[in-house]
Amino acid sequence: MLRQTIRIASIAFKGSKQLRVYEYRIPEVQQFTQKIYYQFSTYPKHKKLTMPALSPTMDKGNIMKWLKKEGDPVAAGDCICEVETDKATVGFEVQEDGFLAKIILGEGTKGVAVGQLVAIVVPKKGDIPAFANFSESETPQAASTPPPPQAEVKQTTTAPPPQAPAGKTYPKHTKLGLPALSPTMDKGNLMKWLKQEGDKLSPGDVIAEIETDKATVGFEIQEDGYLAKILVAAGTKDINLGTVLAVTTPKKDNVKEFANFSLESQASAAPAAHAPEPTKQASQQISTPLQSQGERVFVSPLAKTFAQENGVSLQGIKGTGIEGSIIKQDVVNHLSSGQQVQKLKLPAPAPAQAPTAKKPAAVAAHHDNPYEDIDLTNIRQIIAKRLSESKQTIPHYYTTVAITMDKLLILREQLNKQSKTKISVNDFVIKASALALRDIPAVNSQWNGTFIRKFHNADISIAVSTDTGLITPIIFNAGAKGLSEIAANAKELAEKARTNKLKPNEFQGGTFTISNLGMFGVDQFQAVINPPQAAILAVGRTNKVVVPGADGQFLVEQHMNVTISCDHRVVDGAVGAQWLQRFKIYMEDPVTMLL
Repeated sequence: MLRQTIRIASIAFKGSKQLRVYEYRIPEVQQFTQKIYYQFSTYPKHKKLTMPALSPTMDKGNIMKWLKKEGDPVAAGDCICEVETDKATVGFEVQEDGFLAKIILGEGTKGVAVGQLVAIVVPKKGDIPAFANFSESETPQAASTPPPPQAEVKQTTTAPPPQAPAGKTYPKHTKLGLPALSPTMDKGNLMKWLKQEGDKLSPGDVIAEIETDKATVGFEIQEDGYLAKILVAAGTKDINLGTVLAVTTPKKDNVKEFANFSLESQASAAPAAHAPEPTKQASQQISTPLQSQGERVFVSPLAKTFAQENGVSLQGIKGTGIEGSIIKQDVVNHLSSGQQVQKLKLPAPAPAQAPTAKKPAAVAAHHDNPYEDIDLTNIRQIIAKRLSESKQTIPHYYTTVAITMDKLLILREQLNKQSKTKISVNDFVIKASALALRDIPAVNSQWNGTFIRKFHNADISIAVSTDTGLITPIIFNAGAKGLSEIAANAKELAEKARTNKLKPNEFQGGTFTISNLGMFGVDQFQAVINPPQAAILAVGRTNKVVVPGADGQFLVEQHMNVTISCDHRVVDGAVGAQWLQRFKIYMEDPVTMLL
């Protein structure tokens, strides 16, 4: 006898991965056949880019212009589009390398909510065609099997937890989280508060000095108000991105309300959500994927660590990663959004064990020699980390050439008699380097893992030594600038670097670096490549040398040694030699730079 029921199994590929079994009678199967469908995620690995909160008060934005096209490669830090926020028009930067596979919202789209899908990025170029017909509706959350009629379904799930009641309400305020002041920054040190509690604030005011991994920069406020409460004291180090530093309020009379304000007290004022009680109709309750109590939360390792460090519960945080998983930026946005933060009760850390490693004998032998331990600044730590990675991961090679400087020194003397801005030898080096990069563009490139990015303009980074470490401000599009303009820019940037007044856009980026130690009497040296750039030029001092002349007599010439360090993954040896050849031509016949 033919069975009168058919079982249909549906597997949830996310969430608890449970097997759900629906049982139908045969007539109902025939009736609902057209309504039953299966939709699997057949798209290659991809990243969904959603509209970020680009200002503390932003909840919507307008897409003004796309700076990248579908199929274009993108690297971490690239601006893919311009977004008009409630404050200004700013760039939307991607955080990972890949390729722009699909633009979901076109130019001119207005009222795009924060968190709304705007584009798709894939790690492999070959995956782009798979997204040709992709639409926002084809998200994994929408890919599910329609449930059968309730009366006929035997299914047991759990109900979503009820919302926690609101806690104590403070006057209207904004929580200021630590922003990312450089593309590679994940922590910062709060060096100094420039405003006090109760002070009036205006857009553009710098309220604190933050030491990033690049430099010490100002934390600018974006709206009018009053500084109601400082939550992190000056001198605090290793502050995670998104950590709330202070609270502002629009009215001065509200300041006194925040005298005892703290994130812990505000969180504890909100009663914890009650656990759902079992009901008689538990078999008909509906489950909430990802965020239900007791169900698995899909979160990246970095986001999980960041949340634990800040004592933040992942429950209730909306994920914007692949298939709704929570990424670090989601936690940062949650901290910066002004929402109440549910603190985790983390176990107390185990007492630190006394170090057992023995100091080298050489140190022990000089135990009575006075010494001083100097704390590492963020800048020094990042310099150590990046340059160590450079030497360990980049296959360096070095090529040296001697430049005859007599004609250039004569021309420099003539120009300085006529120009208000004094031109240095290094300004000629910057100009000649930019022109040589124009002639040999393969050197004006970056290694990006799966592709090489070749730049059209020469943005020259110049190494400047400061009390806190090395920093490389940039002469942008140096090939299109005259020597006087380069000289003025270089002097201004060097002064800003030494006084910690550089803005992030003045030292982030660059396509080629110049390091000049000639003023210290160094004849020749080899510089370490500044990744992801592919080359750096080391410049020594100018020396008088005796050389044989054309008539057999000896001549005295002024020579300068330069050494280019190249990344062999990007710049072949012959290409590096060709670049040096072009550089030598410009330096030895400097009039060609003026043409």
